[in-house]
Amino acid sequence: ERQDKPCGRWSCNIHTPDWTKMIDLSVMPPMQPGDFDADAARDVLAERQRQVTAEGWTPEHDDQHVEFEMASAAGVYALAAGTKDRRFNERGSYSNDYFEAALKLWPWDRSWWKPKDRRRDLVKAGALILAEIERLDRARNLIAGGNSNE
Repeated sequence: ERQDKPCGRWSCNIHTPDWTKMIDLSVMPPMQPGDFDADAARDVLAERQRQVTAEGWTPEHDDQHVEFEMASAAGVYALAAGTKDRRFNERGSYSNDYFEAALKLWPWDRSWWKPKDRRRDLVKAGALILAEIERLDRARNLIAGGNSNE
């Protein structure tokens, strides 16, 4: 059975009840060389490394962000990249209603909000997502280790 459900401006075309099979990674063919843009992945990893070495956002620092701040910041950068109207304001930063709405989700001081261009904003978002995933994995491993009877 097919149901069209609204997803913003688009229809999601969700198939029920078997829609979960669409995201079952065990049935997906393995990735092959050339299946993704290696430059994009390399840029996200390089940005993550820059965040650690240049900004000092070490794993220990990131572990203090237990309210999912890095995921929120990544979302704001991704939203900024998705806006159609990227105008500079008098302060030399991007500003429009969409940006202002996204910035309400920004978890840190506004001085840390530094959009540049769509690709760079997406690279920053990817690196922040990676940092958040790493933090979640460390927390999970810490909990699993603490529950060990060894």
